Amino acid sequence: MLERPAPEAAGLPGAAGAAAARITHEEEQEILIEATAGTPSGYLVLLDTFDRDWRVEVDGGPAPLLEANALYRAVHLSPGSPPGELQLQAEPRCMPAPLFPGFATLILGMLAVARLNASRSHS
Repeated sequence: MLERPAPEAAGLPGAAGAAAARITHEEEQEILIEATAGTPSGYLVLLDTFDRDWRVEVDGGPAPLLEANALYRAVHLSPGSPPGELQLQAEPRCMPAPLFPGFATLILGMLAVARLNASRSHS
Protein backbone atom coordinates (compact mmCIF):
# COMPACT_ATOMS: atom_id res chain seq x y z
CA MET A 1 0.00 0.00 0.00
CA LEU A 2 1.57 3.29 -1.13
CA GLU A 3 0.89 6.82 0.11
CA ARG A 4 0.29 8.00 -3.48
CA PRO A 5 -0.01 6.53 -6.98
CA ALA A 6 3.10 4.70 -8.11
CA PRO A 7 5.58 6.78 -10.11
CA GLU A 8 7.39 5.46 -13.17
CA ALA A 9 9.90 2.76 -12.32
CA ALA A 10 13.43 4.04 -11.69
CA GLY A 11 16.68 2.58 -12.98
CA LEU A 12 17.93 1.01 -16.17
CA PRO A 13 15.76 -1.89 -17.42
CA GLY A 14 17.52 -5.16 -18.17
CA ALA A 15 16.92 -8.80 -18.96
CA ALA A 16 14.35 -10.73 -16.93
CA GLY A 17 15.65 -12.00 -13.63
CA ALA A 18 14.58 -12.98 -10.14
CA ALA A 19 13.90 -10.27 -7.57
CA ALA A 20 16.76 -9.83 -5.10
CA ALA A 21 18.37 -7.16 -2.92
CA ARG A 22 21.56 -6.87 -0.90
CA ILE A 23 22.79 -4.01 1.28
CA THR A 24 26.40 -3.32 0.30
CA HIS A 25 27.10 -0.35 2.59
CA GLU A 26 25.22 1.11 5.54
CA GLU A 27 25.90 4.15 7.69
CA GLU A 28 23.67 6.38 9.77
CA GLN A 29 22.85 8.70 6.85
CA GLU A 30 23.65 6.57 3.79
CA ILE A 31 22.64 3.15 2.51
CA LEU A 32 23.85 1.49 -0.70
CA ILE A 33 21.85 -1.43 -2.08
CA GLU A 34 22.19 -3.68 -5.11
CA ALA A 35 18.71 -4.72 -6.22
CA THR A 36 16.88 -6.47 -9.04
CA ALA A 37 13.13 -5.98 -9.28
CA GLY A 38 12.22 -9.04 -11.30
CA THR A 39 9.62 -8.87 -14.06
CA PRO A 40 7.69 -6.72 -14.94
CA SER A 41 8.88 -4.25 -12.27
CA GLY A 42 8.74 -4.15 -8.51
CA TYR A 43 9.36 -2.31 -5.29
CA LEU A 44 12.31 -2.32 -2.97
CA VAL A 45 10.86 -1.84 0.52
CA LEU A 46 13.16 -1.03 3.42
CA LEU A 47 11.65 -2.10 6.71
CA ASP A 48 12.85 1.12 8.23
CA THR A 49 10.85 4.17 9.30
CA PHE A 50 9.87 6.46 6.43
CA ASP A 51 11.44 9.92 6.56
CA ARG A 52 11.00 12.59 3.86
CA ASP A 53 14.55 13.81 4.48
CA TRP A 54 15.99 10.80 2.61
CA ARG A 55 16.91 11.17 -1.08
CA VAL A 56 17.21 8.27 -3.52
CA GLU A 57 19.29 7.64 -6.62
CA VAL A 58 18.91 4.55 -8.78
CA ASP A 59 21.63 3.81 -11.34
CA GLY A 60 22.95 7.36 -10.89
CA GLY A 61 19.62 9.19 -11.42
CA PRO A 62 17.11 10.60 -8.91
CA ALA A 63 14.14 8.44 -7.95
CA PRO A 64 11.05 9.15 -5.84
CA LEU A 65 11.01 7.86 -2.29
CA LEU A 66 7.63 6.37 -1.42
CA GLU A 67 5.95 5.67 1.88
CA ALA A 68 4.78 2.05 1.92
CA ASN A 69 2.28 0.56 4.37
CA ALA A 70 2.13 3.91 6.21
CA LEU A 71 5.53 3.25 7.77
CA TYR A 72 8.36 2.07 5.48
CA ARG A 73 10.58 3.46 2.71
CA ALA A 74 10.03 2.12 -0.81
CA VAL A 75 11.39 2.69 -4.34
CA HIS A 76 9.70 1.56 -7.59
CA LEU A 77 12.33 -0.26 -9.67
CA SER A 78 12.55 -1.10 -13.37
CA PRO A 79 12.72 -4.81 -14.19
CA GLY A 80 15.94 -6.50 -14.99
CA SER A 81 19.25 -8.03 -14.29
CA PRO A 82 22.11 -7.36 -13.48
CA PRO A 83 21.25 -5.63 -10.21
CA GLY A 84 20.90 -1.86 -10.19
CA GLU A 85 22.57 0.30 -7.58
CA LEU A 86 20.45 2.31 -5.18
CA GLN A 87 21.81 5.04 -2.98
CA LEU A 88 19.66 6.39 -0.16
CA GLN A 89 21.06 9.42 1.59
CA ALA A 90 19.68 11.47 4.47
CA GLU A 91 19.48 15.22 4.00
CA PRO A 92 18.24 16.38 7.39
CA ARG A 93 16.52 19.71 7.52
CA CYS A 94 18.30 21.97 9.92
CA MET A 95 18.52 25.58 10.90
CA PRO A 96 20.80 27.59 8.61
CA ALA A 97 24.04 28.45 10.41
CA PRO A 98 23.58 32.26 10.17
CA LEU A 99 20.30 31.98 12.11
CA PHE A 100 21.72 29.93 14.98
CA PRO A 101 23.31 32.80 17.00
CA GLY A 102 20.05 34.78 16.87
CA PHE A 103 18.02 31.73 17.87
CA ALA A 104 20.38 30.95 20.77
CA THR A 105 20.13 34.58 21.94
CA LEU A 106 16.32 34.39 21.79
CA ILE A 107 16.29 31.22 23.91
CA LEU A 108 18.69 32.70 26.47
CA GLY A 109 16.57 35.86 26.63
CA MET A 110 13.41 33.82 27.24
CA LEU A 111 15.16 31.90 30.03
CA ALA A 112 16.32 35.15 31.64
CA VAL A 113 12.78 36.59 31.55
CA ALA A 114 11.35 33.36 33.01
CA ARG A 115 13.93 33.41 35.80
CA LEU A 116 13.21 37.10 36.53
CA ASN A 117 9.46 36.42 36.68
CA ALA A 118 10.04 33.43 38.98
CA SER A 119 12.15 35.50 41.38
CA ARG A 120 9.52 38.29 41.45
CA SER A 121 6.74 35.83 42.29
CA HIS A 122 8.72 34.54 45.29
CA SER A 123 9.24 38.07 46.69
